[in-house]
Amino acid sequence: MIIQRLRLEGFLVTDQLERAPAVETELRELMTSGRLQVPVTAFDGIEQAPAALMSLLRGAKLANRSCA
Repeated sequence: MIIQRLRLEGFLVTDQLERAPAVETELRELMTSGRLQVPVTAFDGIEQAPAALMSLLRGAKLANRSCA
């Protein structure tokens, strides 16, 4: 007999709210030092909203932008 099992685990952010300030501080330090790069795609102006939405839906590649 062959048995297959799958186990998924996760956590709820709201269960860890007491850790939020420390995590935010650590992430900010990593980003400002350049050790953590956050990929973003930016569109300027409300008239670009349709293009931004289509880019999101197509899964377009993200560009890197500094997040200081």
